[in-house]
Amino acid sequence: MPKSIGVKSIIGGVCLALLIFMGTSVIAYSQLTQLMELSRWMDYSDKSQEQLAAVVTQMPRTQLSLILGYSLSIAILIVLCGLLLKPHFRLKAEIEPTCDRPQSETTLEQMAQREQLILSSAQRIRQTLDLDTILDTTVTEVREFLGVDRVLVYRIWSDGTGSTVAESVTPDIPPILGQTFPAEVFPEQMHQLYCQGRIRTVVNPETDGVTPCLVEFLQQLGVKSKLVVPILQQEKLWGLLIAHHCSQPRQWQSLEIDLLYQLAIQVTIAIHQAQLYQQLQHELIERQSIEAQLRQARDQLEIRVQERTAELMQTNADLQTQIHERREAEAALRISEERFRVALHNSPITVFNQDTNLRYTWVYNPASRINTDALIGKSESEMFAPENAQKLIPIKHRVLTTGVGERQEISIIVEGKVRYYDLTVEPLRNHAEEVVGITCAATNITEIRIREQALRESERFIQRIAHAMPTALYLYDLIEKRHIYSNQQITQLIGYSPEEIQAMAPTFPQNLIHPDDQSKCTTTIQRFVTAKEGEIIETDYRIQHKSGGWRWLYSREMVFTRTADGLPQQILGTAQDITEHKQAESIRLALAQEQELRQVQLNFFSMASHEFRTPLSTILASIQLLKYYYPEGSDNRIRRNIDRIETTAKTMTQLLGDILTISRAETGKLDFTPHPLDLEEFCCNLVEEMQVNAGSNYSINFINQYHYPLVCLDEKLLRSILINLLSNAIKYSQKGSRIDLILTCSQSTATFQIKDSGIGIPVEDQKKLFSIFHRGTNIGNIPGTGLGLAVVKKCLDIQGGTISVNSEVGVGTTMTITIPLPSA
Repeated sequence: MPKSIGVKSIIGGVCLALLIFMGTSVIAYSQLTQLMELSRWMDYSDKSQEQLAAVVTQMPRTQLSLILGYSLSIAILIVLCGLLLKPHFRLKAEIEPTCDRPQSETTLEQMAQREQLILSSAQRIRQTLDLDTILDTTVTEVREFLGVDRVLVYRIWSDGTGSTVAESVTPDIPPILGQTFPAEVFPEQMHQLYCQGRIRTVVNPETDGVTPCLVEFLQQLGVKSKLVVPILQQEKLWGLLIAHHCSQPRQWQSLEIDLLYQLAIQVTIAIHQAQLYQQLQHELIERQSIEAQLRQARDQLEIRVQERTAELMQTNADLQTQIHERREAEAALRISEERFRVALHNSPITVFNQDTNLRYTWVYNPASRINTDALIGKSESEMFAPENAQKLIPIKHRVLTTGVGERQEISIIVEGKVRYYDLTVEPLRNHAEEVVGITCAATNITEIRIREQALRESERFIQRIAHAMPTALYLYDLIEKRHIYSNQQITQLIGYSPEEIQAMAPTFPQNLIHPDDQSKCTTTIQRFVTAKEGEIIETDYRIQHKSGGWRWLYSREMVFTRTADGLPQQILGTAQDITEHKQAESIRLALAQEQELRQVQLNFFSMASHEFRTPLSTILASIQLLKYYYPEGSDNRIRRNIDRIETTAKTMTQLLGDILTISRAETGKLDFTPHPLDLEEFCCNLVEEMQVNAGSNYSINFINQYHYPLVCLDEKLLRSILINLLSNAIKYSQKGSRIDLILTCSQSTATFQIKDSGIGIPVEDQKKLFSIFHRGTNIGNIPGTGLGLAVVKKCLDIQGGTISVNSEVGVGTTMTITIPLPSA
């Protein structure tokens, strides 16, 4: 019964959708026929999906816009029904021969539920354009239908990463909604397989041949089985529809795979529908914008017509006003001419006219002691001295020739004194615009020039004083943020010339002050507001030199002028370079800190050496007692531990001796007490002692190249030097190596050479070879303290000796010690 009802319902839905679709008359008959044929013969192949996408994408945009409301959803429903019929009847043919009736009914019931789920998904696509709502509802219904723990939609982005954009998960499973996963989770080679329509089922990741990295990733998510169906859009992989089963491995049924595949097609349709809807919305917004622009243009045109009409009316009114104003101007001109005559009569300006022969035709306000009537008809040569006429005549001839007026400042000698005049010469024209003479105006500016010359002399005097100052002198405007004046000393301080400083306004000097001193300089400027008259404000700050370095400046500034409101406007200040003083102060502080730290270090060395020496002596005495009770040949384990303790105690004793030697040398308390010494006997005993400590692993040879009687040396210091050097040679040489101690004496010096074939010393380490606690970069795990060579250097320095190093990595090292021999 459920089987027949499902098929009839599907056939009835198809017929009803076809009738409604034909009634809309939107899609062409050929396209409708193509969709129906495609729905009849479509299976789950990739080719069928491509044909369906091609038919839908070839429709005109206007048709797709109307179909989004009704027709497209119904047409897609017809296609989906065609998709559903074939797997339904195929599955029916597979089930009926092999299954009993109850199982068939269960399968048909599941098919009916699946068809109902697909139809409800298609219905949602028709009812809403919200892709997020469709995806959320789809994953929820699929999870409930399949009875799995999680169903999600995984969106793949253009950079290869992916995100969970929709998820339905049981409460006991951690959600992954919104998480973004790197591109390694979904490699590029998998894209091509899914683009070809691949459906992947994983029953058990550990047995299905899944890659180890994917197995580890699924274990992190707690997934036992999964089913993955691609979501394609225009032959491109948009994302994946994934079902996770987390409780136990699950065998996926074909019905479940078909359901997920069909719903993936539904999601593809929903995505395409949402994109079309967004495109329509965008086109609608563009159309509304264009209509608004057209309305605005129409309104602007109307406004322009109104404005033009108003302009014409205003122009007519202006013409009437101009006629009235011109009449009033003519009357005012007559009054002005009278006023000008009166004003000219009382002004210090001399005005006169000359003809083309430069003879005076009219003179007004002539200079004192000159009769106006005496000037009329006379020329320059007849009225002035030759040297004065030679200055005036060329100017006036140029104006007569070119018709262009000139204004110059001239100086002439009157009654034996130099007089300065501001002379203006303009061409005089008739009604035909012909030049018939000149009009001249001369103003006596002698007193102004004398005052200006005195002011310039005063400025030069002040400038010489400013340039002779050893400090920089400047005048800065706080309101305009510019330097009004700077002497040449500013260039020595910061490298910029006064002209370059002026060009940097208004960013100078703020952009050159050190960031740590910006707040200090801002506080100084704020202090000017409340500063008293003549109060000097001192500041030190860092400023960047033109070369890029930082210079310390010490400035003394005061308010030079204030605004009408009493606020500081101009600042007068001096600045001097205190960089060396600051550096010296910084060095002094650093030296003091270093000396204090060095003293603490030396005190610690001295204390450690004295405090540890007594317990170490006790340990060594106890070791000697234990060796007496456990002689060689007794319990080997106890004897080895006793020897190990003895070796460690001697090492610590040597270390404390080295520390004490360095401490005494640093404090000037290292004693140097030379006395007669047989070097050959001393070296033989030392080599024998070192050979005993080294055992049979190394061969230490003493070579005496020159026999000499007793020499005067400090045996204790020499022993410390040679033990440290021989110990280093043994420590950094391979077992079985040979180490040579070579003695060479002259009448004034004793020379010792220690040669080994050890690991050698890198060149970069040789520079710091005698620094305390410094060890080579190639020593590996070889134990050591880094004090031995420092002790050697201290012991040599107090004797006036020297040490040289000749070393090659992997070949060996030769240490050469030279000690001067005092007179015995």
